[in-house]
Amino acid sequence: MSATKNSNGRATTKDAKVIRLSVFRQPGEIETDRLINGLWSIAKGALWMNRIFWTSETIAFRELIAVHFYNGKKNKQNFKELAERICLAKRHFDLMKGFSISDPSQWLDINEPEGLAATGEWLDHLKKDIPEYNIGISTFANTFLRYLDSPNSRTFIQCKLALIDEKQFDLLEIFHNTIINLQYEI
Repeated sequence: MSATKNSNGRATTKDAKVIRLSVFRQPGEIETDRLINGLWSIAKGALWMNRIFWTSETIAFRELIAVHFYNGKKNKQNFKELAERICLAKRHFDLMKGFSISDPSQWLDINEPEGLAATGEWLDHLKKDIPEYNIGISTFANTFLRYLDSPNSRTFIQCKLALIDEKQFDLLEIFHNTIINLQYEI
């Protein structure tokens, strides 16, 4: 706010309006935000598809996911690995009848030993011992990243066909849920 004198000699005040521009953000920050939003959509589409979250919760969950990007890996490499780990966890939880996954605030926390952080060892084990198992989830991560880079109907169909060709129907369902989450920001 600043004071000025009008024609009568009286002091008047003018309100200043602050406008935040995303123009000043670095390209890497914009890409990381896009990848974090994509991972949240995957996690929600895979693990919590029947839940609705408040905006404040969603912001907090995205912040928890962001911490997973502070590991020094390249963003896209990190995205693929985390997407694979989420899909791996989904398959694991589907096999364990009667088991429910913890709340996102716990499961996404990098310090939670039973959460997303623990899935890194699972994925490493599968890559060594059962490499064929990883093919589907790797395809999912790669195709979804391709969709994030170019979100249009042609890319959507190509990604869908890649999962169908590999008979990864559980991952196709996650892919559809994830696209819906992204499109409607639910």
